[in-house]
Amino acid sequence: MADQNGWVAVPPGTRTSTYNNPNYKKAAPSEHLRLDRNSATVNGEVLVVERLGGQTYLYVKIAGGDTLIVQTDGDNSSQLRNLVPVHISGDLCHLFDL
Repeated sequence: MADQNGWVAVPPGTRTSTYNNPNYKKAAPSEHLRLDRNSATVNGEVLVVERLGGQTYLYVKIAGGDTLIVQTDGDNSSQLRNLVPVHISGDLCHLFDL
């Protein structure tokens, strides 16, 4: 079918994540939460790993039972039940007391 529709050759290349682009990272709201061993605010257990190609979402359970969703690069190697260090940029986050 590809021959009939003109899809004979797909250009070779490597997978690139927009997450690796400094301009994207500067504007991305997910930067409020990131994995960072050097400046972790909290540690948590990975409950879900959602791999979406160029990015991966980690659902991380922290002390007290809350779950954070942390966007990482697509080739992040985190697995279920891993303990991960999460940095929370407090000056950029909004907390609500419900």
